[in-house]
Amino acid sequence: MPAPVPPLPPPVAYATAEPRFRRCVRKFFAHLFSNLGLFGLVAGYVIVGAFVFRFLEAGHERQQRDRIGRLKNECLGELWNITAMWDYIITMLIPYHV
Repeated sequence: MPAPVPPLPPPVAYATAEPRFRRCVRKFFAHLFSNLGLFGLVAGYVIVGAFVFRFLEAGHERQQRDRIGRLKNECLGELWNITAMWDYIITMLIPYHV
C-alpha cells in the first residue's frame, strides 16, 4: 500500500497577504524615485512653473512692452524732426559760430 499523501497547507489568509493597493503604491513610489521618475518629476515641475510664471507676469510684461513701444516711437519722432529740420538748424547755427 502506498504511503499516504500529506495534506496541503492551509490557504494564506487575506489579512497576512499584502493588499493590492499598498503594493501598487509601493511600486509607484519605487518608480517615482528612480532616475526616470525623478526626471519626469523635474520636467513636470519646470513645465507647470513656466505656465504659472507666465500667468502671474503676463500683465506686467504687457505694460513694459507698451511703455517701451511708446518710448521707441517718441525717440523715432524726435530723430525724424531733427532730420527734417537739419537744413534749418544748420542755417541758423552757422552764423553764430562763424
